[in-house]
Amino acid sequence: MESSSPFFDAFISYGRADSKSFATKLFERLEAIGLDVWFDQEDIPLAVDFQEQINNGIEKTHNFIFVIAPHSVNSPYCLKEIELAIKLNKRIIPILHVEEITRELWQSRNPDGSDTDWANYQEQGKHTSYVHIHPVISKINWIFFREALDDFEVSLEGLISAIKKHEDYIHKHTEYLNKALEWSRNQKRNQYLLKEEEKRQAGTWLKYKFVDEQSPCLPTSLHSEFICESIKQAQGLMTQACLCYVRQPFREQKELSITEKIRDDLLANCIVTADNCANFQTAQDFDAATRRNIELADNFIYFVSPKSLQNDYCQLQFQYAFQYNKRLIFLLIKDTPSELYPGTLDEINVIDFSDVETAENYRLSLDALLNLLGEDEYYHECHKRLFVKALKWQEQRRIDSMLLRGHQLDVFEDLLKISNQRKFQQFIHLQKEFLGASAEQVSQAEIEIFIAYDLTNIDFATKLNESLEYQGKITYFAHDHADLSGDFQGDVHQGIVSGANFLLVISPAAIASSTCVSYLEHAKSLSKRRLGVMCQPTELSQVEAVFTDEQWVDFSRINSDFYADFSQLIRLLDTDKAYVQSHTKWLQRALEWEQKYKTRDLLLRGNELAIAQYWLKEAEEENKRPIPTDLQRKFIQSSITESLKNKRRQKFLFGAVSVGFVISTVLGIIASRKSYEAAVNELNAVTSTSEALFYSGNILEAFVESISAWTKEKKINLNRDDLYIQQEIRRVISQSVYQLKESNRLIDHEAAVNAIDYSTDGQLLVSGSADKSIILWDENGNYLETLGEIGPIRKGHTASVNTVAFSPSDEYIVSGSADSSIKIWKRDADGGYQFRRTIYGCTSNNSWCHGHSDSINSVAFRYDGLIASAGADRTIKLWNLEGEYQGSVGDAASQHQEAINSIIFSPDGGLIISASADGSN
Repeated sequence: MESSSPFFDAFISYGRADSKSFATKLFERLEAIGLDVWFDQEDIPLAVDFQEQINNGIEKTHNFIFVIAPHSVNSPYCLKEIELAIKLNKRIIPILHVEEITRELWQSRNPDGSDTDWANYQEQGKHTSYVHIHPVISKINWIFFREALDDFEVSLEGLISAIKKHEDYIHKHTEYLNKALEWSRNQKRNQYLLKEEEKRQAGTWLKYKFVDEQSPCLPTSLHSEFICESIKQAQGLMTQACLCYVRQPFREQKELSITEKIRDDLLANCIVTADNCANFQTAQDFDAATRRNIELADNFIYFVSPKSLQNDYCQLQFQYAFQYNKRLIFLLIKDTPSELYPGTLDEINVIDFSDVETAENYRLSLDALLNLLGEDEYYHECHKRLFVKALKWQEQRRIDSMLLRGHQLDVFEDLLKISNQRKFQQFIHLQKEFLGASAEQVSQAEIEIFIAYDLTNIDFATKLNESLEYQGKITYFAHDHADLSGDFQGDVHQGIVSGANFLLVISPAAIASSTCVSYLEHAKSLSKRRLGVMCQPTELSQVEAVFTDEQWVDFSRINSDFYADFSQLIRLLDTDKAYVQSHTKWLQRALEWEQKYKTRDLLLRGNELAIAQYWLKEAEEENKRPIPTDLQRKFIQSSITESLKNKRRQKFLFGAVSVGFVISTVLGIIASRKSYEAAVNELNAVTSTSEALFYSGNILEAFVESISAWTKEKKINLNRDDLYIQQEIRRVISQSVYQLKESNRLIDHEAAVNAIDYSTDGQLLVSGSADKSIILWDENGNYLETLGEIGPIRKGHTASVNTVAFSPSDEYIVSGSADSSIKIWKRDADGGYQFRRTIYGCTSNNSWCHGHSDSINSVAFRYDGLIASAGADRTIKLWNLEGEYQGSVGDAASQHQEAINSIIFSPDGGLIISASADGSN
């Protein structure tokens, strides 16, 4: 049965004069056990270039079997085959068939040959397999197939075992080699590069190292270049190192070879590089492409020689890399006078390659370079990625769509802290400015597109997402925005709710993915506009099975232009854009209304209601897509009904007020007199209380009472006979004031202070304010810090802080805000408090979000650190110190009817007492 694979398990190279019968037998036995073997007697068609056919067979074979015999060892044709196998780094399996031929055999082939001819033949070494054996073949262990000396069957078992050993690795070697050759023969065009999962597998293969045994074969330099270029293109030309060197004239072979050897070895270790080679360039040639190579690299590697340090083009590159805090690595490839070096080498890593005459010295220097590139690899990669994002943001006039959001923002904010602690390669001002702008807009961004994809298509999805952001589209891309270590599914489902459009990256893997299909079904249930982009050819029947009436753009056609297809996608996204955005807006409002028990406070009124009515009418009359959901219809209809009720109520009240006005005027005169007398009596009582408190030593309480009297008096228009009360109030105020002594006044807040708490040890005070800030004070009222304000990224609340509390151990502070969030702060080694975790509020009713849906009014700690929170959503929720949800208190029947204003634990922690605006506790 003919194999479906384009590759061969083995290629048999042999000399016909000595080994044709043996090679034929070997071929038949290998084929009989299911191996696919290239054999010239079977695989060279008539009327073709036989050498090209042989070369193609060697390229496509996994193993090169060389049958050793005098004729094959001395054959120029076999030599070509060996040289090609060596060039392609094929696994070579030598098998010894004939050690030497006899005079009788030679004579039978040369009937007219004389004794002299035979002597000359022997002198030339052509009668034996040992004299002219290729040096590479001579170093490899041979399998012995000598006739009459070795057991064929035993030797065959050994050969089959050798072919099977490390089979997966060898097969990948052949597969990637042939793809690399196709790429090379087609002018190295990008369309022939590896994509997606195949590229990731190739990178893993290239980096694989055999431990405690020899590698069966090594990747060629073409393998390395091809795989690294595939990775580079998939990463938007980002690399791990930019190489800067001067190419020397041809006669100076040493420097040329060491430079290229280092480059090849970096590629062989899957270190993706970019070349900024200086041939005849001058400072005027320092163009955008050269700068871009430096910007897109983690490291800047400078090949140092006297010529390169005096080359203006190279020096401009070095200064550019230094300016943007790239990690700088000098490779000393030729002894260079110290006066040629930059003024300071403090942050430059220098590795000596000037004395690498021996393989061992070179290996030690290369290992030092590879180890250095591996140090802090993640930090330098992120430094580059953030720098590239910030540059693109700046180039695009700082559009909001390119700012960081979600988990990606959290990651880079954490890295900023690490950066600030580093001596070298810190974030530059542009990166910090970009992070600051991202943090400021995070709560304002309206998501236009949710991108769903299978992980096998991550490269295409990433390119698509970046292109959309570049076009000003705000996206939700789970790879960047969802927290894999947190509530990932909750983040994703909220992204689908918030996104105006649902965009599915279509491929066979995505159609088969239960995750992608579940996301699509969720979008359908919300009546989202659903669009698709096909990144890989997919059976139409498979697409239609899950993606029925939706529109999609085919990016998978052969030779298709990504940006031409992308323009078509943009046109689809911009079609009926205002209607689709309104659909999302009313959906979110309706979901919030449903989640909060359909409270009347969240219904639409006035202009908003009129706009929503018009939107619904337009959708129904013009059959707009996506269609309104039942929930949206109920929400808008309930708003209309409530609006009509309010109008009828106002009309009734207006009539009642008119009739009651006359009656109330008469009664008001009587009530006014009685009210005046009661107010005067109350003033006298409060003044007397203040006087009594003063003489009993309670000066502060006396002062408070006198101020209360003064406030009440300002609201009463005293008759002439009662003006003496004013003088009495001033007297009790004065006697209290002169005895009071102020300890301190805390004035750093810019708005009302809503909450305050003392630490258990009495040494610290924390306050929360309507100015959104949380301030820490010492026991004497001296300002210490504003929580969350260290560095350019603000970690504080985005609305009024309503409640704060210290934990019993004083290790933690918890705060609650009108922004529906709870923040946990932990004490650091310096005694300050650093941001620990945010417990976000929920914007829709679902099973995966546990946060509050409205303002947080009160938080409290239990003795063991358990946190309770309560607020305007009438619920009490419990959390641990990691911000993980522990449950809710009570059920719907036992809930308060209005906002909960305060909660507290009993001393033993067994009870929670709550107080509400509904008058109950």
